[in-house]
Amino acid sequence: MADNLIGIENVSKRFGDRELFNGVSFTLCEGEKTALVGTNGCGKSTLMKIILKQEEADSGNVIYKKDLRISYLPQNPEFVAGETVIEAVLRNQKETADIIRQYEDAIEKNSDENLILKLTHEMDRLNAWDIETEIKRTLSQLGIKNLDEKVENLSGGGRKRVALAAALMCDSDILIMDEPTNHLDLAMVEWLEEILANQKKAILMVTHDRYFLDRVCNKIIEIADLQAYSYIGNYSYYLEKKEQRKEIEERTEQHLRNAYRREIEWVRRQPQARGGKAKYRLDRFQEIEARLKNKRVEEELSLKQGKSYIGSKILEAQYISKKFDQ
Repeated sequence: MADNLIGIENVSKRFGDRELFNGVSFTLCEGEKTALVGTNGCGKSTLMKIILKQEEADSGNVIYKKDLRISYLPQNPEFVAGETVIEAVLRNQKETADIIRQYEDAIEKNSDENLILKLTHEMDRLNAWDIETEIKRTLSQLGIKNLDEKVENLSGGGRKRVALAAALMCDSDILIMDEPTNHLDLAMVEWLEEILANQKKAILMVTHDRYFLDRVCNKIIEIADLQAYSYIGNYSYYLEKKEQRKEIEERTEQHLRNAYRREIEWVRRQPQARGGKAKYRLDRFQEIEARLKNKRVEEELSLKQGKSYIGSKILEAQYISKKFDQ
């Protein structure tokens, strides 16, 4: 049986009056390739940040396996000013990055044999040959050729691919990724699918690429109705089971409506009813009424969202400004 790497226990989070999730619980285990799915704004990214300790939960706990190693691919990665590609990929292995850079520089400049011999011994000591080969192979697949290029000179897509290479190269127990297929062409996506499918480490990802989810993931966690629903299977399996869940919920709601009609008729016939049995039925009536009212509030919110699209004006923007650094 696979060991638990991360346990999420009764975690809740809200921003002001808006509640994202309430008491969600699930586990991330060795070897599992998990996707976090849900509608925009349901709290997927916030929950991921809580797992990464970048955000605090309002209540509940996140429990980590001892000495757990996490690698992370953010949606918008940040780099150190002046950092080269090799330094960014090996940020957590600075000594190895420095030796690889010095060795490459010495070979390119035809430096004296003593320096090259010294650097060769250092490459042996750090097992840097295999690491360098793997980095070059990974970056080549992602369209990055020059290891000494400054990351800040790359396009936004290039920077995201460097960050992806860094996350893949990191020696970790679980790889957490936010939109990993952004800025990848079809060949890159297919290569990444194969890499992730064959990796033994656990994966947690957020992505809108359903075909990627189908080919890579074997567990889906949906954030919906403030709760977390877990499905063991790929995305197609999740869609099938979700439809079954909705059918059960609809039948349950219809049953509640029928029970509500019966109870409201009883209340109208016996407004002055007293006694234990009467109080039990009155409590039952109030419980059913509260559950149906909560359902109606959700439906109204959904309808209000749709109403914003009615009319000829789709979007109006005025006086917008945006800046990155200088």
